[in-house]
Amino acid sequence: MITKVLIVDDDELLLYSLQAIINREPDMEVVAIESQSTRAWETITLVQPDIILLDIEMPELNGLQLLAQIKTHNPELPVILLTTFDEEKYIVQGLAGGASGYLLKTPDFRHLAQNIRDVLQDTFIMPVNIAQKLSNFLQSKQSKLESTIPQSFFDTFGLTKTEQRIIVLLYSHLSNKLIADQLSLSVKTVKNNLTTIYQKLNVQSRAEAIELIKSFAAKVES
Repeated sequence: MITKVLIVDDDELLLYSLQAIINREPDMEVVAIESQSTRAWETITLVQPDIILLDIEMPELNGLQLLAQIKTHNPELPVILLTTFDEEKYIVQGLAGGASGYLLKTPDFRHLAQNIRDVLQDTFIMPVNIAQKLSNFLQSKQSKLESTIPQSFFDTFGLTKTEQRIIVLLYSHLSNKLIADQLSLSVKTVKNNLTTIYQKLNVQSRAEAIELIKSFAAKVES
């Protein structure tokens, strides 16, 4: 079975380079390349790719905005973010938005084909330096959020230590995958814990849980 790949990037030289690399693989085919993000959704609908390589920094509609559009209409479609940026805000925004991986643009894409195969097997991909940046950022953010959420909130709703750690990361708008990676848990374990947490909080979704935390914290401060 041939994997259909779509590449979206405003750097046309990179577009053709990636296309050549991928088309050398017997199990992959670049079914379309798109240099204008505003036309990308039409192209996605037309070619129905199995996976998308998506640049973050593009004019008009940036990659993070396009990622949100993709995930709204097709949440299961895997997207690998390609960028020259390695700032924490791009990492967190992209991955929290549902990206399946994050790759820096470098002259060396020798592992690109295997990265695509890994993502299609539900393996999350990220370079070591990006993973370290993300880990440091999340640890710092977690410490700040732990002091933001009152301990009385955890006590009131009878949350276990694991549930407390999950709530802190959920409050930072992290995806289930990122929460699982940060806490060394499986995604299934995180989902099961969230089901229990929602029952304890008497809410139906993460958005409602976040609003409840905000409301509770505001009352404590007042």
